Amino acid sequence: MNVETFAVGIMPTNCYVLTDDSGLGLIVDPAAPSQKLSERIDDFAEGQIKYILLTHGHFDHIGYADELRKKTGAKIVIYKGEEKFLHNSGLNLSSFMGGLKIEPFNADIIVSDGEEIPFGENKIKVLYTPGHTSGSCCYMIDDILFTGDTLMTGSMGRTDFPTGNYNDILQSLKRLKNLDGDYRVYCGHGPATMLEHERKTNPCM
Repeated sequence: MNVETFAVGIMPTNCYVLTDDSGLGLIVDPAAPSQKLSERIDDFAEGQIKYILLTHGHFDHIGYADELRKKTGAKIVIYKGEEKFLHNSGLNLSSFMGGLKIEPFNADIIVSDGEEIPFGENKIKVLYTPGHTSGSCCYMIDDILFTGDTLMTGSMGRTDFPTGNYNDILQSLKRLKNLDGDYRVYCGHGPATMLEHERKTNPCM
C-alpha cells in the first residue's frame, strides 16, 4: 500500500491519500482543497476512492470532506458522537477562524471501537483514542496507523479545546504504545514516524 501526504489548509494539516495494490483509494482528514491534492484525486477512476476517514471533527481535518464526497462518491466515516462536530462551528472551532465557514454536513458511516471496515482485500480497524476530542479515533490498516491529533511525532495533541481531556489522551497513548508490533504512524500535523520510535522517545507515551 502507498500513502501520499498533502499538507493543506491554514494550519497546515496532513491529508493522506492511501492506495492499495489494486488501485482502490481512501482519503484521511481532508482539511482544505489544494491544487496538488485535486490533481491526485483526478487520477483515480470513478468509484475508486471508497472512503473519507475523519480522525476527529476539528475544522482543520474536515473542511474539504463534503466537497470531496460530492466529487468522488466516497463515504465519509467518523467515530460515534463526533458527528456533532460536523454541524457545530463552536465544537469544530471554525467559528474562531474569522471568515472561515464550514457548511454543516453529515457522515455516511458512524463507527465504534474495534469495528472493521472492508477495503478491497484489507480491512480498516477503528481504535477509539479520546482526549484531543471526546470522539477522536485512529485508523489501522495493515502496518499503517493514522493517528490524527492523538499521537504526533515526539508529542501529542492539545486537550484544551471543547471535549478534550488530558487524562483521556494519556490513556489513549498508552493504548497505542501497547499495540503489538510496529506501525508506520501518519500524524495529523508534522512528519510521519514509527510507533516503536515513539515508544522509545516520546515523553508523552
